[in-house]
Amino acid sequence: MVRKKIEALDEKAPVDSAEKNTAKKKKIGKVPEAYSSTVDYQVSEQKISAKAKSDKEISAEKNSVAKVAANEPSIEKIAVENSTIENSANENSANERVPNDDISGARMSSFRGHKELLASIVEYSSDAIVGLSPTGDVLSWNKGARDLFRIEDKEAIGQNISSLISTKEKLVPLSAGLSSDTIEHAFTRKDGQALDLSIKVYPIDGTHDDTVYGAAIIRDITVQKQAEKELLLMSQQLVETNKQLEEYAWVAAHDLKEPLRTMGTYAKLVHDEYLPKLDADGKQMLSIIYGSATSALARIDDTLRYSSLSKSTFNAESVNLNQVVKTVLMDLQKAITESGAVISTAKLPIVYGNRDMLAVLFQNLISNAIKFRRKVAPEIRIKSKVSTTMAVITVQDNGIGVDQTDHEIIFGMFKRLDNSYPGTGLGLSIAKRIIDLHKGKIWLSSEAGKGTTFYIQLPTS
Repeated sequence: MVRKKIEALDEKAPVDSAEKNTAKKKKIGKVPEAYSSTVDYQVSEQKISAKAKSDKEISAEKNSVAKVAANEPSIEKIAVENSTIENSANENSANERVPNDDISGARMSSFRGHKELLASIVEYSSDAIVGLSPTGDVLSWNKGARDLFRIEDKEAIGQNISSLISTKEKLVPLSAGLSSDTIEHAFTRKDGQALDLSIKVYPIDGTHDDTVYGAAIIRDITVQKQAEKELLLMSQQLVETNKQLEEYAWVAAHDLKEPLRTMGTYAKLVHDEYLPKLDADGKQMLSIIYGSATSALARIDDTLRYSSLSKSTFNAESVNLNQVVKTVLMDLQKAITESGAVISTAKLPIVYGNRDMLAVLFQNLISNAIKFRRKVAPEIRIKSKVSTTMAVITVQDNGIGVDQTDHEIIFGMFKRLDNSYPGTGLGLSIAKRIIDLHKGKIWLSSEAGKGTTFYIQLPTS
């Protein structure tokens, strides 16, 4: 709107005035388009003064245009602001740009710092680190190597690694580009100290040509080897001690059986021949003697049976468990009939183990299921689940059950949870020992009064 009014005034101005104003424009220079209305106004004002027109008319038009132009900034202010903005932009642009040379220099400086750190790590490693030539000669070594070998650098540099560690073992040639096997070597140091060393040689690539250098990592394992020797000695002593204890238990059991058998035999004779002549106290005492002798004989027999598992040779073969369980049930037929037990057996797998031991295992589990029954007839179910290499056989009953707090201790020797039932407390210990010899597992799930399920894991091959 302002521009149109100024153009209208320009048409009324003389030509010579327009030329003068053009010269002024050149002197001022180019003005940003956004602010051109102010300049046009000043030029138009000169044109109006030269034209014949009434003062009242010119004044009115000038006031109208000036009100708008007064709000525009001056040309000098515009120039200063533009200069300030341009300089600020240039400074920011200069600050944002970092020369590539400076970036490369910073990276190289960081890389050199990391290399120095790595060199320090190698130098102060507790392991001996030895740099080798392609032929295995020592080129350099670290502080760990100096502390290990206790010789001067000049004695080690140039010496072959095999000579340095006094070994005739062949290391993998570095030219093959392969690491050597770890060698454990007994070494006597120059000061007479005997050491055990672990040595491994690695090829090192990355040189300018095809030459392959090497690095030997040598570790002092003297303390470790000494601990292994002591552990081996203790293990051998433990095996020997266990063997002696087993032999002692075997002999002692056999020696005790004879007098106990004699006690039981004579107690039985007295019972049969003289029972009517004894009063109540005599009958009770005779019953205690006979019962104790019989119980002791049973414990000795079970102890011998348990001990014999370790003494006998473990001959494993493919065993059909269907046949094993069938034989066991025939042996337990009297107990099954007396208790009224109902036993169901699903098809069982063929496992890899010792036939006689597995027969003892199932005899103990089934006889326990019959013995530890409630007032109802025992119900026993035997079934299995087979995987690729293992079979899990379950023996489930409806007996008195086992409290969850006793699940672990019942496999211990002579552990009896209820003394009101006959037995020695070795049946499950024998079962556990048989499973251990087969490299299997045995566990149970049970609650008191809700029956018990035993799980037996055995290898199938």
